Amino acid sequence: MKSDMRDMKDSGVEWLGEIPGHWRAVALGAICECQGGFAFPLNLQGRVEGELPFYKVSDMNAPKNKVIMRVANNYISRSDLLGLKAKTTRRGATVFPKIGAAIHTNKKRTLGTEAVIDNNMLSISVRNRQMCTDEYLYLFLTGINLSSLVQEGPVPTIAVKYLLRRAFPLPPLDEQRAIASYLDSETAKLDALIAKSQRLIDLLREKRTALISAVVTRGLDANVEMRDSGVEWLGEIPGHWEVKRLKYVVEINPKKSQLKYSSRELEVSFTPMEAIGERGELDPAQVKPIRDVFHGYTFFGDDDVIVAKITPCFENGKGAIARNLSNGIGFGTTELFVLRPSPYANAEFIYYLTVSARFRNMGIVSMQGAAGQQRVTDLFIRDYRLPLPPLDEQRAIASYLDHETAKLDALIAKSQRLIDLLREKRTALISAAVTGKISVDPSPPPAPPQSIGEGSLQSSECL
Repeated sequence: MKSDMRDMKDSGVEWLGEIPGHWRAVALGAICECQGGFAFPLNLQGRVEGELPFYKVSDMNAPKNKVIMRVANNYISRSDLLGLKAKTTRRGATVFPKIGAAIHTNKKRTLGTEAVIDNNMLSISVRNRQMCTDEYLYLFLTGINLSSLVQEGPVPTIAVKYLLRRAFPLPPLDEQRAIASYLDSETAKLDALIAKSQRLIDLLREKRTALISAVVTRGLDANVEMRDSGVEWLGEIPGHWEVKRLKYVVEINPKKSQLKYSSRELEVSFTPMEAIGERGELDPAQVKPIRDVFHGYTFFGDDDVIVAKITPCFENGKGAIARNLSNGIGFGTTELFVLRPSPYANAEFIYYLTVSARFRNMGIVSMQGAAGQQRVTDLFIRDYRLPLPPLDEQRAIASYLDHETAKLDALIAKSQRLIDLLREKRTALISAAVTGKISVDPSPPPAPPQSIGEGSLQSSECL
């Protein structure tokens, strides 16, 4: 990058502002084309052999930090593809989710090989590589917030017409390559810092889990006399602790009958799964009258422990102690277990037990149901055997874990804030480079590019 001494001009597009004088602002559809996918046949699900990878939105997570998608969970043969009258998407195309909540993840990937994509995705590719490179198109698209291109309706969907009308600042090919090279170098530095911070977060989370697991099964006294628990997977526990099945320590999923005298207009907290965090957070701010939630939702009250039962929420540790509920009452998703502590059980201790590695790992093994809809079983919850210290010791353990996990959570939050700032800087850097706000090409400005041709959209038609 060098100091910017170029002549600038008005792009004619409000959000884009000025661009270098030798660049053009054209509609994306003037040089690119969009292509949707098709629904993958159920009889071919899980096929790992075939000539062409078939990508779904979930495949965009593997590998997480790579631009080029290489790993697929399904494959398809060209003969099958011909019979289905489906099209392939060429190598180098940029793909992204087009429907539902996945739009807001703003994920984009480029294909490392010719492939097929499903009907929840869109691809966009360059028609004329003499005008634009695949890499430059991808870089530009990383700066677009897909949420701004959503077409209103019951289910959010990317509107292709909006996307293709999007203004595209187009420099000459040699400058596109120079910008891509510069961004490869600069974003690699930022990505390394992001990866380093993410590794630290992973280590802190592992330390947090290990601490909780050790303390809820061994206590705080390193010199306490131990005894065999009689449970093979549990091993030794402090000699004065008991081993109990969870159903004898808590009331599981308390009945709504206790609310039969409550007014149907009484406002109670309503907590969908999004209101439940992965480190004990619970947002009780949303309220509804009991009449709207009494049927079809899970009931709980202040000081109950709630545990998500469905994948991947259970694996991710979603759960909390219900506190500060409106009128002391809450209703939430049916995908919850509610554990109401008995008089000799402490809510905080029970909560920490439910986020311990042993509880979560054994719960995962117990899961039943179809892929993507697997749930922890009621039997696992009822019969889970836990080491139970006296009540005063439960309180001491919970207080200690509150203090120690708060310190770890603060370090995790600090590292996450750094990652967020680095990602913002990365996006801003890419955006500045591909919109001409910083000068990358050290050579003199080349001659203006030739006309894109009839049918191209002019700047005035761009969003």
